[in-house]
Amino acid sequence: MITKIMALAATTVLVASAFVQPADAQRRRGNRYSVMGEDATQIFFQFQLFDTDESGNIIHDTTPDYPAVGLFRGAIVDYVSGMGKLRDVEQMLEPSDFDADGNPILEEAFQQEIKQFDMGDLLAELITDPKVNKTFVRYSIFEEGSTSTKPFSNFILDPEEPSGIFTTLPDPINLYLAVNDLSYILDNNLLDAARKPGEEINGKNILLDDQDDKEMGLGMNSFLVKTEVINPQAVPESDNNSAIFFAFTSFGAYILLKRQIKMNRTAKM
Repeated sequence: MITKIMALAATTVLVASAFVQPADAQRRRGNRYSVMGEDATQIFFQFQLFDTDESGNIIHDTTPDYPAVGLFRGAIVDYVSGMGKLRDVEQMLEPSDFDADGNPILEEAFQQEIKQFDMGDLLAELITDPKVNKTFVRYSIFEEGSTSTKPFSNFILDPEEPSGIFTTLPDPINLYLAVNDLSYILDNNLLDAARKPGEEINGKNILLDDQDDKEMGLGMNSFLVKTEVINPQAVPESDNNSAIFFAFTSFGAYILLKRQIKMNRTAKM
């Protein structure tokens, strides 16, 4: 009986310890992006882009042997369609056009209508268009695990003529990191400078046929804009402290029990 109690106490300590993790390990950070039509104000889709998974681990490129391709599985979360409206963005917004968290203020709040998928993958590729002798970065969004099918959406980043309105981009843009390093993409907000280009850069030859054209008929000259920064969230301190307290209490009980057994055996000798 005593042996069973000791085993149970030891097991309790191990189980409780498994739940005790540093708060920093439970973090996720990213941006929410809005997909807009040609007028660069009407919002039709939104999604979240993260460079870490739910446990706080960096999402790495799963194609390291191909420097012209970067595949980041699980980086896209909650791709939804709906309707909303941004303020006029024909020119750089003024500080008064942003809220206290640095997010652009929406004229009409986005109303979700359909969730297209929960999790998705981001595919980044270097694309060279010989007709204009230029290299572009193509960002394509797929439902998780379906990169062999038609993407849900894809956008072009022109390093020489980026379309970003809210972001000061690195000059020059590091094309290798723009494809192979998700943290670089997120930190420099490169998607904010991507769009579905018009004929002026021969867009039809470098864009893939995708599903959002079918859903909303966005076509050429649609834009991406960051509309929310998603800050890392740590595990609530009270939950962590409770787990720590439980683990140490169980361990203390185990030590006391073991000492009592030893004393009893010594007294009998």
